[in-house]
Amino acid sequence: MKSAVMFYSYTGNCRNISNYIAKTLNIDTIELVEESPRKGLLGNMRGVVQALTNTRIPLLDGKWQDLSEYSTIYLVFPIWASNVNPAVNTFIEFTNLTGKKVHIISVQGNKNIGKYHRTLDYLSKFIRYKGGRIGSFVTIVYSKKSTPESIPEQLDNFLARRRHY
Repeated sequence: MKSAVMFYSYTGNCRNISNYIAKTLNIDTIELVEESPRKGLLGNMRGVVQALTNTRIPLLDGKWQDLSEYSTIYLVFPIWASNVNPAVNTFIEFTNLTGKKVHIISVQGNKNIGKYHRTLDYLSKFIRYKGGRIGSFVTIVYSKKSTPESIPEQLDNFLARRRHY
């Protein structure tokens, strides 16, 4: 069975991280794309409210709907308002994760992890409820001030331990 990086990226940061993971592990990438992309301040505010209320949103049809050829998923997503973003909530809600090992790579803009443990607990329970198994967790700090070189610094040890999973 194959592995894939599943990601949602609003600003491009999670896309950069996902591409690095895929290249390092030589695995597929699958992007979650919102049906109605967010724009501007109102889009940002709507995203925060949706994250705080665990809202599901429409996603464009894509490979995320059938993961039967994959046994391992690296789920890369931004933390919004100390919560899982709506695209990831939708993915987990409407995808069969039975028997899949899911490694969680969350991305946030600052080092203060705040309510991060509550968020991981929620996400872990949701993935298990949908039949998945949790592999491991890592939080990447990546913001507008970050450089592409900061990705390997934060990910290489995490990925080295997972090459043979």
